[in-house]
Amino acid sequence: MTAAGLDLATLTDYAGRDESPDWQPIPAPATRRRCGDLPAGIRDMRAAGMACRAARRAARRWARGRRTGLRATATDLGGTERVILARGRRGPDDDYARPPRKLVAFLSER
Repeated sequence: MTAAGLDLATLTDYAGRDESPDWQPIPAPATRRRCGDLPAGIRDMRAAGMACRAARRAARRWARGRRTGLRATATDLGGTERVILARGRRGPDDDYARPPRKLVAFLSER
């Protein structure tokens, strides 16, 4: 809603009480190249070391359950998954502190 209390919108579909929301941003690997969204429920796509066209193709293949040639890591964020498809070097503790040679990161509403 706005500061004046107008334009109310429901953000969840949970039947109980939604309390203590977490408003922190969803972490993503270090890359500034944003490649847009896909109709397959893929949002906030980012790429490193590859063109956006190739990143969109890999994300589409992943969404259809097909092989991408990249290692997939999915983290459940409560109804949304953060998906990282990557090939190449990893940072300490596998957190992708340094971008792999090829990387696609996105949110999936599965």
